[in-house]
Amino acid sequence: MDDNSDDVGDPMLPEHDNNEESSRENSLEQDGSESGSDEEVEMDGIQLNGMLPYRRLSLSGIIREVMLEDASDNDSHSDAERPENITFDQHLPTAHSYLGEMDDCSGIQYIDQESFVVLPILRVDDFVLVPGQTMPLDVKAPRDVSLLQAVMDREDKTFGVALLRYHATIDTRRTYLAQYGCTAELRSIREEEVNGVQSIVGIALGRQRFEIMELRPQVNGSVFAKVKILNDADLLPPASGARLGVHWKLAGIRGNFSGHRRYDKAILSAGWLTGNPPWAYRMYDVNCLRKWIIDELKGWYPDLDEKKLPSSPSAFSFWIASHSLMTTNMRLKVLKLDSSVQRLRYEHQILKQVHLLFAVCICVECENEITHRNHIFNMSVSGPVNAYVNPSGHIHETLTVYSAKGLRNVSEPSEEHSWFPGYAWTICQCATCWCHIGWKFTATKDSLVPKTFWGLTRSALSLRMNNVGDDSEVEDSMPSSSTDTSSGSSISS
Repeated sequence: MDDNSDDVGDPMLPEHDNNEESSRENSLEQDGSESGSDEEVEMDGIQLNGMLPYRRLSLSGIIREVMLEDASDNDSHSDAERPENITFDQHLPTAHSYLGEMDDCSGIQYIDQESFVVLPILRVDDFVLVPGQTMPLDVKAPRDVSLLQAVMDREDKTFGVALLRYHATIDTRRTYLAQYGCTAELRSIREEEVNGVQSIVGIALGRQRFEIMELRPQVNGSVFAKVKILNDADLLPPASGARLGVHWKLAGIRGNFSGHRRYDKAILSAGWLTGNPPWAYRMYDVNCLRKWIIDELKGWYPDLDEKKLPSSPSAFSFWIASHSLMTTNMRLKVLKLDSSVQRLRYEHQILKQVHLLFAVCICVECENEITHRNHIFNMSVSGPVNAYVNPSGHIHETLTVYSAKGLRNVSEPSEEHSWFPGYAWTICQCATCWCHIGWKFTATKDSLVPKTFWGLTRSALSLRMNNVGDDSEVEDSMPSSSTDTSSGSSISS
């Protein structure tokens, strides 16, 4: 397998899939646009820029636009205040209660590292699952229903999740699988049949990274693959060979104590016993990296509660990947990195540059300003960015903000299938280009606080960077989109 390629050809999907297209056209029940992404894709050294125009406004969307013109939401909400004393139960979104009652079906949580196993592979659009992340499922495609039924028959209840990538030409569109993915343990499930169409609703949990070694397509259209379970062992602290255990005991240091004077002193004392300066060891110390990352996150998420963050360096690195505005390409790189130190260093570099250079979230298509990073807040205990699934089965990673502008409402408020129980959702599109941006959520009970907020789908947003001169480091770590304007450059989220 070519080490320079991150994609695996999917022989079962050589051309455009009409069934997928028809299901995409019907995905407007809680979605204002067709699913997918125009994000730049790198494949075998070829960059595909804007070749997949998924964000087309459907006829039904135009009809609703005309009918609901009075519901336009173009007024600015920049004067909105950050919600205080939130009365909404922030545990409800993580429970995914909108999916209804399900049966528990837990299996084996972990597979031996460095082992080779054959797993059924669930192929998803615009979503990269990482270990520790919850993945809601609403599957209706026959091949995917068949795949999950096969998972239910397995003792370990484990399957693989891999990102679908596309290579389009004028006549055809080939589909590929990203080379790296994540195993998922099926935790709960419900099978149902409506009008002769079978579907499966469930919740899975990301477990371990894997690399696809060989694809094994099945006659029913699903795909199995031989994968290698990758090692995620945490490294020893830097300069640990120069430290004596008694030094830590006498210093009174226990657990994660980054930023503590005694901890810094311990690193300094150990560093001076080696040939490298102490600051070199801080760069690779997980506790120092954790502190620096949290400081950067607080610039975006002022409500961040450090006590609720994972304590394990590896789990913390994956939490950052799943709860920040990292692109799918960035998350794939996180899956490729073999140690928590590498991942934390990469994530710290990205967060630091984003904090310094970016402040405004814009429409990925037309660069219309939508919100500011200061308007991000938590409506879930797990953070401001979480994955939810709509009735059409498309997974939206949704960012919650208390203020937004440049949007127009294109549906009537509805409580059906609401990701936030007690709130009615209204589909929002960009007021300039009519692309689907997210949803406006309005409280249906007087006791709920906040009264109004917005859930913005990550794939519809970019970050706007002002002209700051040539910075090769930023370009290397944060791939830009195909759109450049005189006011600045954009990086697709």
